[in-house]
Parts: sequence; structure tokens; C-alpha cells
Amino acid sequence: LSIAHLKPLVFKELLEGMPFFQHHLSNFFPMSSSLPKALCFACFLAISSLIFANNRPLLVGCGDNFFDPGGANGNYSDGTVTVMTLCPDQPGDFIEVHFNSFETEACCDFLSVYDSDNIFGNYLGAWSGNAIPATFSAANPTGCLTFYFNPQGAGTASGWEAEVTCSPCPRPNLFRVEKTGGNSAHFSWWQVAAGASYDWEIGLPGFVPGAGEAVNSGTTGDNFAIADNLAKNTAYEIYLRSNCPGGAGSSEFSGPHAVKTSPGCGDPFFDSGGADGNFNLLSNPATTICPDAPGTFVSLDFQQFEMPPCCASLVVSNGNGNGFGDIGVYTGTSIPGTLTSVDPSGCLTLSLYQPNLQETGAGWAGTVNCVSCPPLNWVGAYNLTLQGVNLQWQQLPAAVAYVWEVGATDFAPGTGAAAETGTTNLADVLVTGLESGTKHDAYVAVLCQNGDTSAWQKTSFTTLPTCGDTFFDSGGATGSPAPNESKEVLICPDQPGLYASLTFTEFDLEPCCAYLEVFNSNYWGGEYLGYFSGNQ
Repeated sequence: LSIAHLKPLVFKELLEGMPFFQHHLSNFFPMSSSLPKALCFACFLAISSLIFANNRPLLVGCGDNFFDPGGANGNYSDGTVTVMTLCPDQPGDFIEVHFNSFETEACCDFLSVYDSDNIFGNYLGAWSGNAIPATFSAANPTGCLTFYFNPQGAGTASGWEAEVTCSPCPRPNLFRVEKTGGNSAHFSWWQVAAGASYDWEIGLPGFVPGAGEAVNSGTTGDNFAIADNLAKNTAYEIYLRSNCPGGAGSSEFSGPHAVKTSPGCGDPFFDSGGADGNFNLLSNPATTICPDAPGTFVSLDFQQFEMPPCCASLVVSNGNGNGFGDIGVYTGTSIPGTLTSVDPSGCLTLSLYQPNLQETGAGWAGTVNCVSCPPLNWVGAYNLTLQGVNLQWQQLPAAVAYVWEVGATDFAPGTGAAAETGTTNLADVLVTGLESGTKHDAYVAVLCQNGDTSAWQKTSFTTLPTCGDTFFDSGGATGSPAPNESKEVLICPDQPGLYASLTFTEFDLEPCCAYLEVFNSNYWGGEYLGYFSGNQ
């Protein structure tokens, strides 16, 4: 940590707590010295005050190249905090930094950017990994940008190389495509100054802004715009520039910013990385997919899915996404299957939730289908008894009734092979007359107002065992328990005055992480009989 770079850093880290003092004070006053620690701290504050009182020299200026601390040809070093403020050569101008390359350790080495001459100004974000950041433009009165880099991992990388330019009218910062539809794209940016307006143009890839080649364009005084009248499932590029007040003229266009409208019925659908790439850490607009014809419903058939459980989830919602996650939230590698809109609009909205920007993944791929009668997205089984179960599902606006069938495992619905069947206009039904200790499949289909019948939705359950039955884990006779499963099973005699007795003939649970608890009671928490794991 060099004194020249300490100026904006000291008080920020001191406010965050004493770890900064404990870690960095030894750079100036060794803790092994006889100087009292309280005096060391006072000296440290005095030095930092002097640093604040002096103007820090500029590192680079207009027309220069801007490199990480490792320079043009080397990697940066771990554990070296660097704060770099770039300011224009002429008063009234604004610094712009355009990155040509970028690579840092994704987990741990973040470059933070501030629209200010210190780290107390507007925070533009933090970047790591190998996704190249957008062009940054200062919009504050000093015209400066400040970069804070604190590599803390166990490895290093090549860092970055960027071009520094200056302009009397800054380009808008933090351009973001917020949402796409089949015929529209919603996008936003940060305003550069009070009274500024913005010109935007959208066109097919490769079009030249300002040359009359755009398919849509506009001017606005807001920091957002909507481009409509676009074609479905089509790639476009967006350019944006500022019109500054006070006779400062217009900025250069920023862009191209890539966007693709939502697919329609019969089209494939992908994450932002497309068919072959990982999803983009920096650009993941919400996507609303709507049917081509009124009265039909979008049904997404997922064929591939891979999201890092630590860092990203796919959120699927009905309609335009106002009911955030009401269809489901998905991560990991389990394929969501088929998800269908039950909104009157027939639309579904996909959003990517990223609590951090540390890890990407292959994302998802599938096909958009459109159906006249939406199937249920889930069926649940609860209140299991020796010979019965309650089935439950969501109530659909398009439904006039629901058909249900329950039978042995792997039976085919609609063929007369079911053990129990029925029709109801409710979203909950009690099924009785089943065999105890037996795994069953249940299917429910929707009878819609237009006279059509939906596809079947399936769930499986096992009735409670009793005297004479065989008792298995949830995987049944040949399978294994599900990962992360927590399940309670009540075993009671089938006649009053008798007592249930379990004789285990096979037992194998992962010793580190899975166990079976047994209670001498009709509820969890009664007399405790034991805790069992491993294969004994």
C-alpha cells in the first residue's frame, strides 16, 4: 500500500472497522517497536490527514493508455491496494475510459469504479473475471473517475488495458437492457447532467448510427427508453449518446449494445450466452415470452439447464413478471421440465437473479410451445394415510374442471388402468381406497373453458405402511433417497391394541451426512429410540 495511493482509502476502511488498522498499520509502524500502539494510531491518522490535504498526482491523462499495476506486459501482484484517479487535462472536460482487455481472478480481485475524484462519489460498480466492462464516462463536476483495486486472492492475472480519452460532453454510463419482449426492448442508463437529453437508435447488427439505417430511434430527457415495432426472436444493436446542456454539444455514441427480442411459438430459447456460450455476467435482461395468438398460453420445454448454485438462479413468473417467481426459482443442474403460463395474457417472464457476479454457467436451452389449454405446473401430495392421500394443485383461470387419476407406479393415464379416478372443480381432492405401504402415481389434467383438455401433470407418493407391509426409504425397493431430503413417516398398527414393530433387513446411509431417527410415538419428538447412520 503506497502513501500516494492511500488518500481516499484510509477513512473508508477505518469506518468499516479495526481490521484495516491491524492489517496496514505495520506498513508504517512495526507492532514490535516500543512505540505505544495508541500513539502509532494517532501518527497514522496524522499522516492520512496530510495525504488528504495534498493533491494526488495524476497517473494518466487524456490520450494515454491505462493499465493495471502490473503494467502492459506483466500480471498484477496480490495484496497491493491501488487507488487511481484519472482526471481530464482541461477544466470542463470529462474523462472516458474504454477497456480493450480485462482479466482478474473472478473470486477475489475486483476493480471498483467511482464517478468522482475519490471513492466517496457515485459508485458505478465492481468487476472481476474476464468479462470486459463497458466504457465509463465521468459525469461529476471534476470530470474525474476513480478506480479502486484490491486483489485479495491466491492468484493473479493479466489485469487490464484501456484507452483514456476526454470530451466536453460525456457518454451515458451503465447502459442496461432491462427487459425484452417479442416486439420490444426496454433499456436504461445513468444521466450525465441535469438538463441533458439522449438520442438512441436501434438497428440490425452492423448498422451505422446517424446514417439513417436504424429501424427505430428517439430522443428523450429521461434515463430510459422503449424501442418497439421490432421483429420477434431477432438480434439488434443499440447506440446511445448524450446531448449536453450549456452548449457542450453531443457526446460520441456509446455502443453497440447487443439485444435480442424474445422468441415466439416454435422457436428455441436460450440464456444470454446463446446456444453455445455461458450466460453473460453483465447483461441479463428479463425476457417476457408471449403467445402468437390470443387465448393461447406459452409453455417452455427445458432441455438443458446448468446454473451455479452459489451465484445464480432462474426466476420464472407468470405474465409480465409482477408475481416474481410465482412459477418457480431454479438453480443447479436439475432440468425444470415443462413450465406453462397460467396468466390470462398467456405470457411467461424469465429473470436471472445474481446476488453476485462471481461465476457463470452454461445456462439453459429449450423450446417455446404454445397451447390452447395450459397444463398444471405442479401437483402436490399431502396428508398421507394408510389408504389415502390429498392431492392439491393451483387453481387456473382457464379451467372449468380437473380430471384426476391414481394408480400403480408407471400406469398410463386415460387408458382405464387407474385404481381411482374422478372429476372436480376444486384444486384439492381426497383420494381413498388405496393399498397401504405402496408407491402410487397420480395425474391431473385441466378441462378448459374452450373445451380443450390439457396434458397430464404427474406426482408420486407412497401410502403409509402398516402391519405386514414392507417399509422402504423414499427411493423405493431399487432407488436411493433424494438429495437434501427431509421426510417424516408415521407407522401405526391397523388394529387397536396392537403395536408396530420394525425389522430392518437392509440399511445404508452416508455416514457423514444422512441419518434416520426413530421415535416411540405418533409424532416427531416423542420418546427417542435412536439415531442411525452408515451401514450397520
